Amino acid sequence: MDLLSELVFIIMQRPPKHVDALLSPSSKMRQFFNLLQHGKASTDEEAAKHIYNSLPKDKRYLMLKRNLVNKLTEIVLGTEYFDRGNIHSIKFECEKELTVSMKLLLQNVFHTAERIIQRIKILAQQYHLTDIEIKCLQQERTIASLKGQWNEVKTINFRIDELSVLNNRVIQSTGWLELATSRIQCFISKSSALEEEAKTYANTIEEWAAQTPNTILQYNLIYLRIIQLIQTNKTNQIQNSTNELCALLDANPQLKTIAAKIDYYFYTAICSRMEGNLLDSKKAIEICLELTDYKAFNRFAIQVLHFDILCKEKMYEQAAEVWLEVKSQPQYELINTPDKIAWEIRKAYLYYAFLAESPNLIGKYIPEYARKVDINAFSNNSKYISKDKQGLNLMLTTIRVLLLMEIHPDELHNEGENLRIYYYRHLKSENCERTKVFTRALYKLIMGNLNQGELNRGVQDFSTRLKELSKIQMFDNPELIRYEELGVMIVKRLQRRQSK
Repeated sequence: MDLLSELVFIIMQRPPKHVDALLSPSSKMRQFFNLLQHGKASTDEEAAKHIYNSLPKDKRYLMLKRNLVNKLTEIVLGTEYFDRGNIHSIKFECEKELTVSMKLLLQNVFHTAERIIQRIKILAQQYHLTDIEIKCLQQERTIASLKGQWNEVKTINFRIDELSVLNNRVIQSTGWLELATSRIQCFISKSSALEEEAKTYANTIEEWAAQTPNTILQYNLIYLRIIQLIQTNKTNQIQNSTNELCALLDANPQLKTIAAKIDYYFYTAICSRMEGNLLDSKKAIEICLELTDYKAFNRFAIQVLHFDILCKEKMYEQAAEVWLEVKSQPQYELINTPDKIAWEIRKAYLYYAFLAESPNLIGKYIPEYARKVDINAFSNNSKYISKDKQGLNLMLTTIRVLLLMEIHPDELHNEGENLRIYYYRHLKSENCERTKVFTRALYKLIMGNLNQGELNRGVQDFSTRLKELSKIQMFDNPELIRYEELGVMIVKRLQRRQSK
C-alpha cells in the first residue's frame, strides 16, 4: 500500500491531462485510485473492504492491486510533461530522448539520432547538465565512427575527457553535500567538526567554480556554506548565504523546485529562531507548511520547528495540536527511530509544561502520561541518540531530571552528579552559552538540599544564576522551552511540593 500511495502522490503533483483515458471512471482500478487519492483507504484491509467488501487475501483484490501498481508505474514514466522550469523534468526529458537515439544507433540508424542528440546537447549545455552532455558526446562519437570520421572521434574523445573532469567535480560536490546533510538529518547538536568538514568541502568547490563556472557547483557550494554556518552563531553570515541561495534560484528558474523553495524558507526560519526573532521564523514556517506534505516526509521536519516556536511562545496547547497531527499520520510509523524518539522527548517537555501551567490538559493531549510516566522508557531509548551530546541526548537527560523531581525526588542527588559530569564532559567547551548557564544552575540546584528548610535558599540561588540568561540572546538548539520559562516552572513545581 505504501508503494501505491506514493505513486498516486507523485502522479497528483502533476496530474495527467486525460485521466479518464488512462483510468476508466467506471473501473475498479479507478475506484481504487480515487480511494488512495482522497485518503479514504490507507491499508489493504480498508481498500479491500471498500472495493469488494472482502479481505485483503481475496484473489480479486490482489490482482487489482498488482494491475494498479503496473498501470500507475506506466503513468509515472509516460505522462511527465516537459517543464523547462524544473531541472529534474529537463534531465528526465533528456534521458528519455537519448534512450530513443541510442535505440536508433543500435540499429545503425543515425540520421534522426543526430538531430535528437544535437537538440539535447544544446539543452545540456544551457542548463549545465554535464553528465547529459557527456552522453550526447558518446553517442556523437558512435555516429562519427559509423561514418568513418576518425579525426572527429579523436576530437570528441578529447572533449569527453575534458568534460569528465568537471562532471566528476559535480558528482564529488554532490556527494559531499549529501554526506554533510546526513550528519544533520537526525541530530541537532552544533558540531565544530562538521563546521570544519563543511568548510573544507565548500572551499574546494569554490576553487572549482572559479575555474569553471557551473550552476550545480554553485548550488552545492551555497548549501554547504549554510550547513557550515549553522554550526556557529553567525546568523548574519547564514542570512547572507540564504540570500545567495535566493539569488541563484531567481537567476536559474530551473533550480527553483519545491524542495529548493522549502529549503530556503526552512533555513530562514532556523536563522530567525536562533536570533530569537520568532515572528519572522513563524512566517517562514507557515510558507513551508503550505509547500510540504507528510507523504513526502518533509513536513515532519517543518513541524519540528513549528512545535519549537510554539513552545517558545508559551502556546503549549497549539504545540500539542501539532503533536497530535504528527502522530496521527500513517507515515509517522515510517520515520527514522531517532526522529520518533525526538518527538517523544518533545511530548515529555509538553507534559511538564502542562503539569506546571495547565494540569487539566494532560488527559486531553497526553492521556498516557495522565496514567503513568515511565522514566525507564527514556533510558531505554537513549542509545539511539547518545551521540547527539549537545542536542537530543541533553534534552533527554534534562527532562528525565525534571520528571524525577516529580516522581522520585529521592534519586535527585545522584542525577545531579551525573548532570554535573555531563556538563564538564560535553558542554563546557561547546558553543551553547544559554544551555551552559541553565544546565549549571540546574545541577547545582538538585545537588543541594531540597528539603523544606533549605529549599528557599536553593531556589533563590537557582533563580539568581538564571538571570545570566538575559545577557545571551542566541537560542541554542536543545532549548525547546525558553530556559527562563522552564526555570520558572521548576521553581513553581518545587514550591508547590513544599506547600503540601
